[in-house]
Amino acid sequence: MMLGNYKILKLIGEGGFGRTYLGEHSILKKKVVIKQSLFKGQTASDIVLNEASLLWDINHWALPTVKDVFLNDEGDLIMVMSFIEGDELYKYTKNNGFLDVETCCWITQRILSALYYLHFAGIVHRDVKPANIIVNFKTHIATLVDFGLSKLKPDGSPDMSGYTPYFGAPEQIDGKPPIPESDIYSLGMTMIYLLGGDITIKRLDDTVPKILKDYIYDMVKQNPKERPSDAKKLNDNLSIIRKQLFNRKHIY
Repeated sequence: MMLGNYKILKLIGEGGFGRTYLGEHSILKKKVVIKQSLFKGQTASDIVLNEASLLWDINHWALPTVKDVFLNDEGDLIMVMSFIEGDELYKYTKNNGFLDVETCCWITQRILSALYYLHFAGIVHRDVKPANIIVNFKTHIATLVDFGLSKLKPDGSPDMSGYTPYFGAPEQIDGKPPIPESDIYSLGMTMIYLLGGDITIKRLDDTVPKILKDYIYDMVKQNPKERPSDAKKLNDNLSIIRKQLFNRKHIY
């Protein structure tokens, strides 16, 4: 099966708005990810088009890139993205168990680097969670994916676009405008999950060092005004924590 210049290799996902395939460029023989909106409704196409528009000018090593956008003969909107090699973190933890503290920290630093880039560009991701992080454990690269719910320069108007239970920030659940602090909350909840904590009550057990617990609990405070808002400063602080705990200090 072909979609434009791309050969479909296999179906890798299917949801309410369409299908996601692993594909290959027919000439370059390079792997890609292809998102196909199968529904002609405005909402379905808008989600794919919104993601494509946001990612078109993105250039960051921890974020995917858009390679192509087109309509096929049936009128389906097709978005072609870079193929990210690695493990989707939610599936990885289901198959291999939760992460150790140091692994969780270096993955978090890479995602914080991506969030700093996005927030500086005026983009709020709005759906940071383990299922939207792909990690290549061999190369130590973590990539934040799926921008279907993201917003560019939110205008302050109410927003009911959706969220992921437990990972969505309280203000998202209330339908308030997305803000960078919402992504910080979601990343903090992701850390709690990855470390084997209880995301229903936002708690970690005593195997997690107190200095890291305090760092994470600041990220998941109920009031967004009490949370850190600068992903760069969070990254710097986590680098200091890694130095104290593991004698490692990396800044991304």
